[in-house]
Amino acid sequence: TPPGVIFVTAFDHHALRAFEVSAVDYLAKPIDPGRFHAAMLRAKNAVAAVSQADHIAELQETVTTLRTALGDRDKSLTEFWVKARGGYVRVPTEAIVRLQSERDYVRICTSDASYLYHESMASLERRLDPAAFLRIHRSTIVRRSAIVRVRQAPFAALVAVLTDGSDVRVGRTYTPMVRNSLLRGG
Repeated sequence: TPPGVIFVTAFDHHALRAFEVSAVDYLAKPIDPGRFHAAMLRAKNAVAAVSQADHIAELQETVTTLRTALGDRDKSLTEFWVKARGGYVRVPTEAIVRLQSERDYVRICTSDASYLYHESMASLERRLDPAAFLRIHRSTIVRRSAIVRVRQAPFAALVAVLTDGSDVRVGRTYTPMVRNSLLRGG
């Protein structure tokens, strides 16, 4: 924030120059206390206005960034095109039961097949619809509607039982999120 500058001088011919360099006010000597007080208030308000304008600009930038991010969220993945048997196969996201991390790849599991897809788990999680998919472990994302039940396992762990018959461990970090998500119905 730039400072509010008040020119104080005994020479009137400097007044024009003071305002050319964006001074808040100009005081001629001898200084009148009332005039000094008014100039100080003007300087304080000028600095506050600039600070407020900066804050507003910063908030507008944040809103724009969030709108862009939310706009991207609306463009969630609806399908994958994966290499299979010398060609490409379309896998709609509705057919996915779970996504399992395998190094730099993700195994896309449907009820009757699985495919390797080259993308990171974090990237996929950002691109999938959060209303349809839930991360339950650092290496697993499941389709919410594919969860048949969640059961308690030894040592306070949870296990999600999926429509394809698989049991998938819920990671300790994700347990509160999974519980909240299931209790509130989505």
